[in-house]
Amino acid sequence: MHRYPHWPIHLMLSFISALMLLPFVWVLKTSLTGENIFTYPPSILPEDPHLFYYVDVWYSIPFFRYLINSEPHIDHFAGNYFFDGTVVAHEGTREAVFTFPVERLKEIIGKEYPDSLRFMDEYTFRPPSITCSQDMQLYVGDHTFHLIHLPGHTPYQMAVYIPQEKVIFSADNVFCNVQAWLQDALPYQWLNSLEKIEELDVDVIVPGHGNICDRKYIPEMKAFIQEWIDAVLLAIKQGMSLEQAQNEINFLDRYPMQAGVVHAGQRVQRANVARLYHILHENIRTEFRGFKVSDMTFTPKAFNCKDCPNQCEVTYVEKDDGEVIARWGDRCGKWSM
Repeated sequence: MHRYPHWPIHLMLSFISALMLLPFVWVLKTSLTGENIFTYPPSILPEDPHLFYYVDVWYSIPFFRYLINSEPHIDHFAGNYFFDGTVVAHEGTREAVFTFPVERLKEIIGKEYPDSLRFMDEYTFRPPSITCSQDMQLYVGDHTFHLIHLPGHTPYQMAVYIPQEKVIFSADNVFCNVQAWLQDALPYQWLNSLEKIEELDVDVIVPGHGNICDRKYIPEMKAFIQEWIDAVLLAIKQGMSLEQAQNEINFLDRYPMQAGVVHAGQRVQRANVARLYHILHENIRTEFRGFKVSDMTFTPKAFNCKDCPNQCEVTYVEKDDGEVIARWGDRCGKWSM
């Protein structure tokens, strides 16, 4: 029986296989270079390949219907520019967007992530177009997204609760096993907000920082906030100045700083103390006025605070000797007593 050589068949199959693979190679090459697939003359090897083109595609395809900003800190709204969808937030967060200089953000990005500046040639902030002052519901398909105003980490903190999935995105009201940031906190309202989260029917909590957890972690989070409050209160009652309290109080031994911001540990501790010192120092000035209070003159007055875009009308009660005994009306808690 006459046997024919196999190499011609193998050669032909190899040629056909190469032809079939060529389109895939071409797609891979153009995806790494961003060049037009009809570029002439064609080349097999990519010139100046870069993986950033895989990032670009996420910015060019409209994946999102709603984009929810959970708080007014820059890291929570700076990314709005790169995504489609309607931006939703607390009205205080919208106001914060207009007060942060874009050039300041570019300066930060240039120092921390210089390669990312290529995305910011035409960058501008995209503020929320839908806002609320308390709670809101978004109905999307078979799911209801409950946006709940839970002040704590900031005055305008929002959580997103999805009852159908028993999930809540708590944002920065929960720091799971990492150091907490209290530089703009309302400490007592934070404790109340954590209790509200604990009462919800949720199996999963997605925190702003740290690992995903459940409601069992909430008591530990509340206890840590309370420790901060107690430590600063004690320093105030002992007559410490702010600087002395900042030098004395430090909780870095309790929880680590999250990866990427380890260098900011001491700065965060001092900022936490400064915020609590200011808030708590105002709160503890209430004292017994004596039984002759009926003989005193009390005058209600008001002023507009201009320390932030809210420009809250702050009402206060002043004694005849000029001492202020009560103050309320501010959203952030700066003046309340």
